[in-house]
Amino acid sequence: MNVTHILRCTAPDIAAQCLGRRPCNIASRAKAAQQDRHTPLYAARPATVSGHADTVPVSREERLNSIMYNILVCDDEKDIISALRIYLEDEGYRVFCASDGREAMEVLAEETVHLVLMDIMMPNLDGLSALSEIRRNYNIPVILISAKSEDTDIIDGMNGGADDYITK
Repeated sequence: MNVTHILRCTAPDIAAQCLGRRPCNIASRAKAAQQDRHTPLYAARPATVSGHADTVPVSREERLNSIMYNILVCDDEKDIISALRIYLEDEGYRVFCASDGREAMEVLAEETVHLVLMDIMMPNLDGLSALSEIRRNYNIPVILISAKSEDTDIIDGMNGGADDYITK
């Protein structure tokens, strides 16, 4: 199992869970996406004078734009950033990218971010240092994504304030 497969399977579900959306597996997401293309969903419209509510079709794009969560992906590996961006944008998230902790802090200062996916081993400002700075200044969920898979590394990340830890 390669890193891309793991990220494709876990990142959107973990993002959904952190942002309060119902997580689901890849097969059900693919089925739902296919149905979204062919079967419009309906949204309730206010009741008319007769007291009956009416419904109007809502396109997939309208639903995705109505609730747009922003996710910051911070990793020094461009392939990881690219894969996460593809999968998360396909799920309807707006994705900001940074290649180190300093860039991540700049994005957080300029944009409203609802979730951070961050690598630990990065140049300039590493993930754990950036995490402690995020915890001092912001109240947003942070998921660490790292090749460090030892129990002590996971414990250090969680003790540092991470909401979850994914090994690559």
